[in-house]
Amino acid sequence: MSQLSRQWLIACCLLAFARAAPTSFEDANQLARSGDHAAAITAYQTILAQNGPSPGLLYNLGNSYLATGDHGRAILAYERARLLTPRDPDLLTNLALARKAAKITNPTPATHPLAAALHFLSRREWAGLLVGMAFLLAACSLGLTLTTRRLRRLRPWCYAAATVAVLLIAGSAYALHQRRAESRLAVVIGTQGDLRLSPFAQAEVITHCEPGTLVLLEQQRDGYHYIQLPDTDIHGWLAAPNLEPIIPRQE
Repeated sequence: MSQLSRQWLIACCLLAFARAAPTSFEDANQLARSGDHAAAITAYQTILAQNGPSPGLLYNLGNSYLATGDHGRAILAYERARLLTPRDPDLLTNLALARKAAKITNPTPATHPLAAALHFLSRREWAGLLVGMAFLLAACSLGLTLTTRRLRRLRPWCYAAATVAVLLIAGSAYALHQRRAESRLAVVIGTQGDLRLSPFAQAEVITHCEPGTLVLLEQQRDGYHYIQLPDTDIHGWLAAPNLEPIIPRQE
């Protein structure tokens, strides 16, 4: 092979690699806009592995999965995005569309005022609010110990701020406590979603979980997860490859 031919071959390989493996978010978005959602998914996953999660990345990943008809992984991506940005109207709309397309009815949207309030902030935001109010309460306590005449005038304000801080600390702690089960939530992503009585392939089937179904993880044994369907008394064993936790496992 001549030197010129070798250089031409190397140039073609590099060009093909550059086209096949975009490294930027905009490159991945361009693939999605062009309709090549399979390549876009690969690109989004590469960026996710390199840079970690972000709401926009997970949202677009979910859109591409939804466009390919993979409702389970679309719902998984949307649910992960919702952990970071729970009030995004576009995200909530697409999540509802994905659930409808997958014919998923669990869990029902939080329509009760208290449930809606608990989910208005992300768990990270609730934790940040709790820490911030703890600092405010400490500052108010310090202010109330000062006895100079000028600072005594601020005491009513310190009492008011301390009262607000205590209420918000209690509310944040309550929200985090009520949402503690979210760390066990997983999404069914595979089509082999038979929920079985025991952790082996020949066990009796209790029910079938469609891709996109939310479940609560209990324990794992012999390649199966023991799970519970939220807001029900239904428990059983589901093959582990068909499940993915919403909060990714730490490798």
